[in-house]
Amino acid sequence: MYIGTHPINQGALAGPELGLVSSVKACEELVIEAALSGDKSIAWKALASHPLVDSIAVAKSDLNAYIDKNLDVAKTFN
Repeated sequence: MYIGTHPINQGALAGPELGLVSSVKACEELVIEAALSGDKSIAWKALASHPLVDSIAVAKSDLNAYIDKNLDVAKTFN
């Protein structure tokens, strides 16, 4: 009997699943770059590249809302 969390082997990703994982990974890499550089334009590009964000306008609006409501985010990008 296993106690705790253990990975379950899965087959290789293909098709739409591979595309989605690749897209989210690219977004995550931009988020890291934005956080390390403090570059607001990279941050909204990261948000805009996420598959659940439907436009650049939404990405910019969301980033500004995060900055307005979260002191740590504001320190990073202001």
